[in-house]
Amino acid sequence: MIVRPRVLPDARLPLRLPALGLDEPVDIRSISTGRHLILITIKNLWCPVCPHLLNILTFLGFDQGLSQPISITPNAAPRSLVDPFNQSVRSIPEREVASNRHLLTQDAAFLILTPGPRDEAVVLRQSLGGLWNSVPFVLDDGLWLAGMLGLRFPMGIVPACCLVKEDGSLEEILIGRGEGYYGDDYIMKFLRRSRFDTENDAQYSITVTRIMAETLGNKVALGRYTFAPLPPELLGRVLAYLGDRDLVCAAATSTSWRRTALDVVRKRLVAAISGLQRALPRSANGTITPINVNTGCFPEDTVEFGEGVKKIDRLRDELMELRDFAKAMLVQVGL
Repeated sequence: MIVRPRVLPDARLPLRLPALGLDEPVDIRSISTGRHLILITIKNLWCPVCPHLLNILTFLGFDQGLSQPISITPNAAPRSLVDPFNQSVRSIPEREVASNRHLLTQDAAFLILTPGPRDEAVVLRQSLGGLWNSVPFVLDDGLWLAGMLGLRFPMGIVPACCLVKEDGSLEEILIGRGEGYYGDDYIMKFLRRSRFDTENDAQYSITVTRIMAETLGNKVALGRYTFAPLPPELLGRVLAYLGDRDLVCAAATSTSWRRTALDVVRKRLVAAISGLQRALPRSANGTITPINVNTGCFPEDTVEFGEGVKKIDRLRDELMELRDFAKAMLVQVGL
């Protein structure tokens, strides 16, 4: 019976790894906090198939930094790449390249695990050129890292693509690689689905938070001011400097302070909504233009791709935390 290789369940990469050409060790936690960190293993340095995966990713869009706003040459000819093993020709339009470029450079970061010898690993890295010169190549000369992960086999390192989490644990994207079966489609499918889910969650959060902001606005508008030692405009500026707990305490002072405190929270919600909206892809008129998970492209009227998915997730979490506080405050202090 043939047993399919798998990453060991409890396997973890060390959180700091030395890499070729870098003075400082690679900080796994730092990279994976900002982007999806994708580990790509090289079976052996004499194998021509593994490096071709990296060439394909360059062809798909991992070729240059992202331009904002999006720059696409009108009527540009599709890109083409010839498979060196079966001579098939692959073509993609420029707009898909632009969409892929955002996913590959803003949503993802790469880490290459390669066996030795060192000199040949250095030659491979230099031959790829482009953005690969800035990607960490971790040399596993004795295959101890591969063994620790469960990816060591007689011919070297099991070809694999895995998501590296912040604690160094791995989630398989694809195990195995061969002629015509390189794994780029699995990587792109993962990135597109992640982007689609993130943008959907963000839009939902914007919708429900906007309702909360409108509710607070209505409460404030219906309230009546009683005598207060400070004009409401000045009081609002003062309360805007308070943290959540102090703001709740201030709201209990009087009806006028309560009304002003709720308006401060409403303004914070509006600002957080605007920040999340700016992080999302959008058209020239500001309409959010989420990625099409089936085509893998952003809509044609998209002029700004926005931020990477990890930053969108962070802004969304901050927005929902603020919304939960606003909801709890409204229940606690009322108006």
